[in-house]
Amino acid sequence: VPWDMSDAVFTIGPPPAPSNITVTEPNGGETWEVGSIHAVTWTVDGYTDDVNLYYSTNNGGAWTELATGLSAFDVFEWTIPNTVSDQCLVKVADMATGTPFDVSDAVFSIVPEGSPAPPPDYALEFDGLNDIVEVLHHASLNVTDQFTIEFWMKTGEPDQKWRRILEKGTWDEYYIAFYGETQKMAGAIRTAIPGGSRMTNVLGPSTSLVVADAWIHVAATFDGATAKMYVNGIEESSRAATAAPRSLIKDLIIGGAKHGSIYEYHYHGVLDELRIWNVAKTGAEIVAGMMADFTGAETGLAAYYDFNEGTGQVLGDASPNGNNGTLGHSGDPDDADPVWVVSDRPTTMNMVAMLPQSPAGFNEEMEEIIEMPEEFELMQNFPNPFNAGTTISYNVPNASTSEALNVVLDVYDLQGRLIKRLVNANQQPGHHQVMWYGTDENGNMAASGIYFYRLRAGNFVETRSMVMLK
Repeated sequence: VPWDMSDAVFTIGPPPAPSNITVTEPNGGETWEVGSIHAVTWTVDGYTDDVNLYYSTNNGGAWTELATGLSAFDVFEWTIPNTVSDQCLVKVADMATGTPFDVSDAVFSIVPEGSPAPPPDYALEFDGLNDIVEVLHHASLNVTDQFTIEFWMKTGEPDQKWRRILEKGTWDEYYIAFYGETQKMAGAIRTAIPGGSRMTNVLGPSTSLVVADAWIHVAATFDGATAKMYVNGIEESSRAATAAPRSLIKDLIIGGAKHGSIYEYHYHGVLDELRIWNVAKTGAEIVAGMMADFTGAETGLAAYYDFNEGTGQVLGDASPNGNNGTLGHSGDPDDADPVWVVSDRPTTMNMVAMLPQSPAGFNEEMEEIIEMPEEFELMQNFPNPFNAGTTISYNVPNASTSEALNVVLDVYDLQGRLIKRLVNANQQPGHHQVMWYGTDENGNMAASGIYFYRLRAGNFVETRSMVMLK
């Protein structure tokens, strides 16, 4: 017979969010002049005590006190000191213990007063009606035996049917495009067969969806035997393929296709940092270089378009091959010209934190991941902060039996509400990855801010935080 029971109901919910502070500015890539005034800002989650601020001019090698005893909810107006450096960081720490909460994700610069502002980064916006860039045929663009094609793109029309990012040749060379109306990316390596007809070796399609108005990085590779497609550095498709293109005399069209004398399949969106290589890059090499600015002299570049002209009728090729493109249908302005716009794509400076180590270290980490894990582990997502999508990795260890273990991976907002269930499945031991593109269970984009992702498997539970920026 029970003696007593609870007087009222109680709630079992997600674990309480850990207290945290995240630096938002300066967070990498800023250029601040000596003597100017800028706000140092951060976001607060579950923390109410005072904080101290510090800054470094040697990438964290040494720290100088900036302010003490600030409310966690303050904004600090900083008069930039005469400490010129391009290796600056800001740190927010607990006042009582000195424990750092967060540091700028990447370095920013303090420059002398009156220094000219750095030139803006540009991209090209295509209207989806008739805009193209045409690159005249050159043998260096016949990347057939091995290649890597990579670029950044952003579109407000993710379901545009078969629109081309680029195509070389009418039917028998290569192209990268949207995959029907599925919001996925795909492409093809064209292969001749007897009788004059054609065979298509498919690149992709990707498994993840293109999200409206969010930058994504797309890469396609072919090593002579296997064609792969990557989105944001994550391999999403791998197929056996061959390539023996026929004519190898056609022009390269960026932002559309040219079939005979007809231009069609026009892309609607923005493009930046298009690179065509005559080597097949590995996934680790793609991740290591996707945010980097190249010189054009890198080994294996067949064409490199950084889109930084910002004006004029020429899209310059920074590689030694000089495969320059012409906007529209002539050297003069016409209605087929895409428009130069200032690019807001992720860059090396403001998203370098997506790489957990140097590129060499990243390769070593990838090799270690291949080994069977010995314990559960939930890794920090990367990139973080993110806008186009982020990858969450976790380890499921060897068990005493070969049975799969039920794994649940959820995303919650600051109020503890479930936003998205990413995984709910029995999974074998090993290393696993899943992408989150910032959408909720109904496919709607979540708001910018801090989110928590929690892994549950058997008795194991672990939660981490991440930041989505738009």
